[in-house]
Order: sequence, then structure tokens, then C-alpha cells
Amino acid sequence: MRDWVQIVDVLEKSKQNKPRALVGFDGFVDEICSVVADRATNKAFKKVETITDFATRLAKYAGLSMNIELVPTQIKLGGNAPIMANCLSTLGNEIDFIGAIGKEAIHPLFKEFHDACRKCYSITEPGHTDALEFNDGKIMLGKIDTMEDINWQAIVDFIGYEKLIELTSQTDLIAFNNWTLIFAMNDIIAGFTEILSQTKHKPYIYLDLTDPTKRDKQDIREALYFISELQKVSKVMLGLNKNESLIIAEVLKFSEEDLILRAKKIQQKLNIFACVIHDLKGACSGHEEGGEWVTGPYTPTPKLSTGAGDNFNAGYCYGILQGLSPEEALVTGVCTSGFYVRNSHSPNAEELISFINSFYQNKIEE
Repeated sequence: MRDWVQIVDVLEKSKQNKPRALVGFDGFVDEICSVVADRATNKAFKKVETITDFATRLAKYAGLSMNIELVPTQIKLGGNAPIMANCLSTLGNEIDFIGAIGKEAIHPLFKEFHDACRKCYSITEPGHTDALEFNDGKIMLGKIDTMEDINWQAIVDFIGYEKLIELTSQTDLIAFNNWTLIFAMNDIIAGFTEILSQTKHKPYIYLDLTDPTKRDKQDIREALYFISELQKVSKVMLGLNKNESLIIAEVLKFSEEDLILRAKKIQQKLNIFACVIHDLKGACSGHEEGGEWVTGPYTPTPKLSTGAGDNFNAGYCYGILQGLSPEEALVTGVCTSGFYVRNSHSPNAEELISFINSFYQNKIEE
């Protein structure tokens, strides 16, 4: 793995490149909220700081009743696919998007994103999420009924099979987001696998399962089968957070505490190009050549955490598309996420390079 100075040099030399990414398939309106702990006046309140505090508060009222007050702090475009696609676009990639950002008309929150895309295909209305933000994480309360409209046949009917072949044969990356809430995702993966087998084009693939805790283990096992099959016609990268990696390890019937070894075992068992595991303080990859951990720019007081994982995914894929190795791309992943949680928006290429320089320079001086 090259050091950060060499990684920045690669990014500087390649930042004018505009790789193409095909990103799907969800879409949500995110209402970012604080949970009120104590209120002094109509305008002054103290928020619940941690998920642990919130859980303790809830447990006290078991068998009783309680009122939870939410204070909206921001309404923004949401969904794993739009956030990831928006970040990739901001970093300078050309985006083809398929998802749920409006049916009769594009939802106003997504208008700027829509206009920035090379092609944008919106099949249905976005869902809605109340994102409860805490210093140590977030709780997503989602209304997902419109995600039922997202399936392979709907995509084919909306775009056309020949056009899908054209899009697929020209893209450098295909990103499958939110397997958990799109129950037809296995069919979508299978559909693209069939198209890729016809085109002989082998783009990178990035898959984000998005917290499959509520899904049946057999459902997850079937998804992993389709992911393995996809590797036969592409270069598959499976992105997981720490909790998701535990679930996948359990489904694959192994136990491994070390995150690097866990990522490597998942990559080997699925026979894919790479498995990436990220948590609040860093990320690691397991791939054909080995694996490594990269410590990220953690902050205990993020301005915005909803979308941090999607920005990591985008930053990681950006690094891959700019010619970095699976290990080196961890740097662009953690720094894209680190910039996002501090600034409440995704970085452009110049901002990302500056942030990487600043982060690693500060580490040297510590």
C-alpha cells in the first residue's frame, strides 16, 4: 500500500477523469431529528445525546406510556442510492441513476440531484425516513411502502431492455443499494448478471445490504448466492458495517473477531473481488491480495451522521475508479465520510484531497 502522499498524488493526477457509475435503487426523503430529553421553554431544550440514553429512557416506560418529542433539524434527500450517487457526482463522476425520487414529477428535494445526473430514471415516489441523530449513531424510522414498486420487471418496462444493455456496457461501476428494504433485489441482481454475461463487459460492482438484521437468514443466504454468481461476470465489492459483517459471518457459519480476517474470510467464502468492513473509527478490506485496516478521522460530535456510510461507500468506489488498490481506497472512503460528518455535505475532489492532506499531516504532528 502506498503512503498517503502517494495516494494524494494519484488523486491529483486523475481528478479530471470522469468514470461512469450506474447507481440504484431506492430513494427516501430524510427528516433529520433530535430527540428531546428536557425542555426549558418553547425554544430551549436539551437533546438525548446517545442511543444508550434513549434506550434507557424507553425502558423506564415499559408497561406505561410516554411522549417522545422530535425536533426536525433538516430535511434532505435520502436513501442509500441517492446519497451515494450524489457524493460520487460531487466527486466528479458521471451518474446514471435508477430509483425512487418521484413518479409523476421529480420530488423537489431531488431536483438538483436529478439535474446533475447524466441519466435519471425514477420509477416511483420516494419513501420517508425520520432519522433520529445521536452522538454515537442514528436510528432510522422508515416508511417503505413505495419500495414495493422497485423490481426487475418494472426497471425493464421503464427503461427498456436494450437501453439497460447500453447503460451496463458503458459504465465503470454498478452500485446496488438497500437490499434489505427492496425485497426484489435478488431478481434485480440476477437481471444485471444476465445482461453482463451478454455484454462481456466487467465493471466494478458495489453492494450495500443495508442492515439485514430483520431479514430471514435464508433470504440472506440466497442474496449471497446471487452475489457470488455476479462475480463471474464482474468484480464484486461487498460493503458492510461492523454489525452487518457479524450477520454475514453467522450466515456463512464462521466466527472471527478480527475485522481484517473477518473481511478476508467473507471475501474468500463468496469468492468475490473484495469485502469492505467499516465502523465509526476506520475500515478494512479483505481482497485477493490480502487485507489491511485504515484508521479514519473519527469525531465524537458529528454534525450529521445519517448518510455517513453511503459517503464512505462513494469515497471508497471513487478511489477504486481513480486507480487505487482495494486497501488504498479505504483512505478515500474514511476521509469522504469524515469530511461529510463534519460539514453536513459531501466533498468535491479538491475538498477530499485537502481533507486527506490535513488529516494525515495532523497525525504526523501528534
